[in-house]
Amino acid sequence: MHDQLNRRFLRLSENHVAVDPQALPVGQARFIRNENARDLVPGVVARMRSAGMLADVPADNPRLAEPVAAVKASLRMAFVGTYPPRRCGIATFTRDLAQAVGSAGEQLPMTLALTEPGGRYEYPPDVGYEIRQGVKGDYARAAEFLNYSDVRLVSIQHEHGIFGGDDGAYVLDLVSALHIPAVATLHTVLKDPSDSQRSVIEALSRKCARLVVMSRVAADLLRRSYGIGGHNVRIIPHGIPVMHPRDQQALKTMFGVPGRRMLLTFGLLAPGKGIETVIRALPALSTEFPDVVYFVVGATHPAVVRRHGEGYRTTLEREAERLGVREHVVFRDQFVTTEELCSYMQAADIFISPYQNEAQVTSGALSYAMGAGAAAVSTPYWHAQELLADGRGHLFPFATAPRSAPSWRRCCGHRRSWPACVRPRMSSRVRSSGRASGRRTWRWPGQSSPRSPRILAARGRRSPAALC
Repeated sequence: MHDQLNRRFLRLSENHVAVDPQALPVGQARFIRNENARDLVPGVVARMRSAGMLADVPADNPRLAEPVAAVKASLRMAFVGTYPPRRCGIATFTRDLAQAVGSAGEQLPMTLALTEPGGRYEYPPDVGYEIRQGVKGDYARAAEFLNYSDVRLVSIQHEHGIFGGDDGAYVLDLVSALHIPAVATLHTVLKDPSDSQRSVIEALSRKCARLVVMSRVAADLLRRSYGIGGHNVRIIPHGIPVMHPRDQQALKTMFGVPGRRMLLTFGLLAPGKGIETVIRALPALSTEFPDVVYFVVGATHPAVVRRHGEGYRTTLEREAERLGVREHVVFRDQFVTTEELCSYMQAADIFISPYQNEAQVTSGALSYAMGAGAAAVSTPYWHAQELLADGRGHLFPFATAPRSAPSWRRCCGHRRSWPACVRPRMSSRVRSSGRASGRRTWRWPGQSSPRSPRILAARGRRSPAALC
């Protein structure tokens, strides 16, 4: 791990011998990292100034009590969260948001990546700092790194499990040591938080300029379960990539299922995703509609692989074989790129989101599907109820296969019993509506551009108005 860190950070030995900063890549921020030394020492400051890396640094104050140093790499916004190649939903979100900000503005964002214990990643160059999840001191040092840079706004992607300490309490060491505004995006909001979980969110609310959630239900939970609301909370929907219209049949041909009814579930595979519910509904469904094919796209969640290997995927495959529907199920064990994901979404006739846990306030996969214009069918978890309201999709109960099979038949047939959103005559209208909605409110450039009204408003005051 430290071999990987060496290529990202200057190293400061216990006797304060600094590495020559001239050897650092041009235009990329670096920081001195050492377990026994928190501060810049005079020799390091002098070398960094001579290399042109610092501006306006008082020569007699290497500790820079007021963080006025400006790193010449043009970095104005920083994101804190997991980051690819780590495989998790927040990592993908953080990357997409950072890339959208970078592509829309003149100034490059920086990312501070959280690495779980035992994780070893070759992060891309836009990751300027690596925080080891379980190392408490890394959080204050990360804040110090940001204070010494020219970053003026920090966006923290929050979920309790990605930060160290009890219920992720180490994140408070980071925000407490920052001298610049921070905004926290809450990817999970609990209905019945423990005292420790509530304490962490309440502290974030006090220390951050804003809390951002991605659904109304999440904002309601914050108010009811945490007593947090009002101007301190902003709702900004989950972003989606730009998806230009494409020929659905051509995409189906590319995936080897020309002319067939294509059902799709996407996401990291893990128990609780409800895949077995759909498979158990397929015998009745495939009897009535022999051309139906169900795509299950996504690698197994790394945490599941570490604990159980590929046992869950194997169980699903055997269940399909036992039920005689193996030829109607396609497993794609891959961590797809955004472009590949968009292709799957736009090829699908119906996107199925069969989560078995009601307490989900954000679903990126369901947001993507609606943006792609796929007809959406889901169990009634909280975010699905909100997204699919007013006829935008179809909900079926948390149920076993015998109760859910009629829902699939209504969605796949050619009958008047179809929900209006997925009748054949309505499919093109649904796709067009989904794309239009995405352009208006969900598309990444609209959600994250530094020139968007949300971010421009933030720059006009000391505390930012909002940031997703």
